[in-house]
Amino acid sequence: MAGLLGVETEYAVACVSASGSIDNAEIARCLMDLARQRLIHLPDLHSAGVFPQNGSKFYIDRGSHPEICTPECANLWDVVRYILAGHRILTSLLSSTQTASVPGTEIVCTRCNVDYSGSQTSWGCHENYMHRIAIDALQRQIMPHLVTRLVYTGAGGFNSFSRGLEFMLSPRRLRRKLAPKPKA
Repeated sequence: MAGLLGVETEYAVACVSASGSIDNAEIARCLMDLARQRLIHLPDLHSAGVFPQNGSKFYIDRGSHPEICTPECANLWDVVRYILAGHRILTSLLSSTQTASVPGTEIVCTRCNVDYSGSQTSWGCHENYMHRIAIDALQRQIMPHLVTRLVYTGAGGFNSFSRGLEFMLSPRRLRRKLAPKPKA
């Protein structure tokens, strides 16, 4: 079905110092500054991100969380390789940020769709599919995949509203359902 594939991975970053919480936006700025200083890259002329030499994209998204997009790949094995390379890039940047931080500061970064810090934030993992299928045939072929993929690939997580430990296939869906409605 797919000619080219790509994935965007969103990360949650939390930072706590010995004296209390540190602004996560500050850590995000530090990560981006380090990426510009240490990675061989091209600048993204339309946002504040960078394109590292492996063809991926690294940037800080709304909500001050880092994201890494793979380049478009011709097969799933390459997508996985680029995802793992992105994890290594971010791990290196986080390690340098941790070293440069005030002693006693702890920075935690996770790949996830739900921020369990209490911010009521959720993110997603974005997928791209390039295809040569007629649009009327595409819906019949891709809808079963999109509807059932959580069952066989799982994005899963934990229900942060549960009093106990409760695993869910889609905690992002629960957050949207239970999140307070915006005031008019």
